[in-house]
Amino acid sequence: MTDSAYDIALVRIDNRLVHGQILEAWVPFIKAKCIMVVNDSAACDFYCETVIRMAVPSEIEVIISSVEDFAKTYTYKGNGEKKTIVLFATVADACRAYNLGFSFDKLNIGNIYNEEYKLCHGTSVFLCDNEIRDLLTLLENDGVEIGIRRIPRERAVNIKDIFTNNIALASGNGVFYVGDTVFQGSSYDRASAAAVVDSWNTHTNILQISPIFGKFSANSTIKNLEN
Repeated sequence: MTDSAYDIALVRIDNRLVHGQILEAWVPFIKAKCIMVVNDSAACDFYCETVIRMAVPSEIEVIISSVEDFAKTYTYKGNGEKKTIVLFATVADACRAYNLGFSFDKLNIGNIYNEEYKLCHGTSVFLCDNEIRDLLTLLENDGVEIGIRRIPRERAVNIKDIFTNNIALASGNGVFYVGDTVFQGSSYDRASAAAVVDSWNTHTNILQISPIFGKFSANSTIKNLEN
């Protein structure tokens, strides 16, 4: 079937690819007739491809493709009548497809888990430094609208708001970013305590730090070494 036959209604990052949230929630919500799985490993693994195809109802077309082949073949928001869901397993794959020519303007984030995460949102999204940088590039340079939304009945959370409020912590003390060195004192050389910002939990509103030296006082101003 030609590229023009597909109307790509949802571009999603989900490290589980095809699972219950897709089949039981997104497919009926969108009235999808096609699921495209864009993943290099699945595209060259017959067993993985077989499992994916067996999980999807027979009336729904399944296309499994490598990132490079997909980006060369399909364009975002075709005018066809076949509503389509595109699934990436990682931020890196979605960004690679974008840079290769699959230029989407909306991106849904469902489930991302990275053991080296620097920011988490709820129980389903854990982003590492590289993923944060890649998503910031899509936001700032390309204007892509990125929302966290596991299932249709949930209200989408704009990741731009999360980044603004949490990766950059704006308060009376200034603005701090993950990886910045912060301290208390008139200068770093005379600081009573210093640490590196590790992460910011958006639900508990707790700033996670790795101490360098000293102990921070709750009532003293925190300064950023970069400023």
